[in-house]
Amino acid sequence: MMREWYVLGAGGAAKAIEWKDIEALLENRRAGDGELQTPADAYVYNAWVRRCVDLRAYAISSIPYEVVRRGTDDIVSFPPLAPLLADTERWLSLMGAAYWVKAGTRLRPSFRILNPLTVRVITDPANGIVAFEQSVGAERIRFDPERIVYFRLFHPRDDLGPGVPPALTALTPARLAVSANQWAAAFFERSAIPPIILSTEIPLSEDDRALIRSTWERLTSGLRNAWRAMVLGGGVKPIVVGAPVKDVAMPELLEQVRHQIAVAFGIPQTLLEDAANYATARQHWVSFWTETIIPEALLMEHTLNEQLFYALGLEMRFLFNQIEALQQDEAEKAQAVTQLVQAGIMTVDEAREQMGLQEPTASAEPMDLSEAKATLADLQRWRQKVKRFGAEVKFESTDIPDALQEFIGRRLRDGVDDAFSFMRMLKVYADAIKVEPDRAAEAELRKRILDVFRGRLEAVLSSPESAVDALLGMDNDLRAAVQPVLVKVVEDAVIAESLAVGVYPDVAAVNAAALAWASSYTYDLVTGLMETTRKVVSDAIRAFLSTPGMTVKDLEDMLAPAFGPVRAEMIAITEVTRAMAQATLIYQQLLKEWGLEMVRVWHTSNDEHVCPICEPNNGKPEGAWTVPDGPPAHPRCRCWTTLELRRGKAGRKS
Repeated sequence: MMREWYVLGAGGAAKAIEWKDIEALLENRRAGDGELQTPADAYVYNAWVRRCVDLRAYAISSIPYEVVRRGTDDIVSFPPLAPLLADTERWLSLMGAAYWVKAGTRLRPSFRILNPLTVRVITDPANGIVAFEQSVGAERIRFDPERIVYFRLFHPRDDLGPGVPPALTALTPARLAVSANQWAAAFFERSAIPPIILSTEIPLSEDDRALIRSTWERLTSGLRNAWRAMVLGGGVKPIVVGAPVKDVAMPELLEQVRHQIAVAFGIPQTLLEDAANYATARQHWVSFWTETIIPEALLMEHTLNEQLFYALGLEMRFLFNQIEALQQDEAEKAQAVTQLVQAGIMTVDEAREQMGLQEPTASAEPMDLSEAKATLADLQRWRQKVKRFGAEVKFESTDIPDALQEFIGRRLRDGVDDAFSFMRMLKVYADAIKVEPDRAAEAELRKRILDVFRGRLEAVLSSPESAVDALLGMDNDLRAAVQPVLVKVVEDAVIAESLAVGVYPDVAAVNAAALAWASSYTYDLVTGLMETTRKVVSDAIRAFLSTPGMTVKDLEDMLAPAFGPVRAEMIAITEVTRAMAQATLIYQQLLKEWGLEMVRVWHTSNDEHVCPICEPNNGKPEGAWTVPDGPPAHPRCRCWTTLELRRGKAGRKS
């Protein structure tokens, strides 16, 4: 007797089929039903493609930038570009091209981005691109090339049209991912039952077939019937076709799919998943910036300048050195290089080459006092002009050295509240310019530390039983409060000392050294502070919970030494003193590279508050100090050091 095969639940009437028809009928795919046809479909239906596109777009739009007058560093106001840059990167990733329409006027420019799905590049063999045409419904809008800023990626077969987008390269693996999701959804829609063929050797009438079909579908439809027992009569036997679920190797397939999509977009796979190793994730994050985002941003910058800004007499620059992820990496690199130099493993010149720093160009000959006073006078005028007209004001001076102008210009671009704060450290006398501590930095640091203390004290008092949890993250808050102030004090002190000595350092070298020291030292400082704080809190909470009748006010009084203004002030005074002393060491080392042998000299406030520890060192050079390492000699120490030429060297003292 001939065996008949019936397919049931396939969306049509049950009918007899042959083996050769089974595979086609089981696939039962409808064109366009969730199937990816274009890169735009991949963005809509595949989570990994969408994540990759958005990750690139957010990264590009987050890079700080400036628009300046071409050939100068004069920053000008310009409409925000970040939203346009984000959408531009999305379209480049999906379509290989992006189009901005120029609008507005030369003084008030504006732009809008076109949907590349609606745009056609019209070319001519002799003249190249002759127009851009947008189709919106039945309407055709034609743009002259001068009105369009045209971004495109490389295409191996087309020099003028849109390039090959990453999403197109990732389309095939994205299809696999979507198909896997559809397969899994369909599997559970069938009550987690694999494809089944019902077989019988008994001839069936049309009514019998319909009855079996309806019975089978009723018993297996929906997840609520997933574990329901089924009894089939009439010699009907279910036969599973296709591979068992456990043999499909879906996790391995999806791992390969995700890897291929990540590679197509130039994104390390760890950025698309939870990375188990933080150090590896950090390294991959930096790689993403340096190998994918920065090259892409440079292409955008070139396109914008050539097709837009140069014609306006302007220039757009991405400020890659201000990218937070790369700043942290550079700080750690500088710290590691500094440690190698201090250990004698690497020379200063090798360290400079490793960090990509230029050779110092400053003169090793100290300038005379009249030149220093002329510089200070111009600095005063510049500061007053900035206060009156804002940070973007143009200022020219022949008396302010280039290195110092670069330092102030960077601070103004970075939005430092007081770019001229180093001037507070300078005291002008009839025969010299001298450096003294900046007490304003102490006040700022005290306030920042006290803000952290007060917030944590409130958390501890509101829930003494959870005091340990209330201290979680306090170390990070303290580092965030302390480190920027220490970096600024070091930079200010070096620049102030350079005005006194007359030799100006490499701005990048000072910044790198300040970041390296502050990053390393702040970690050790806060670690020690947290150990003391935890002990005080632990002892106080133990007494509070075990002593009947003790009030929250009593607990607050016990915690005051650890969270009060006295401790905040002590830390602020001591650490600002330490930062100033570190600045002298950094500047001394830089001068040594340029052939100037300088010696540190200890200074005290020389008033009634000078302690017996510091007073014997006042005015003495290093080597004659009773405290070999120099200030701070004790908590609340307000001494400082300056530099002067070693005996036998020509030049004026600091």
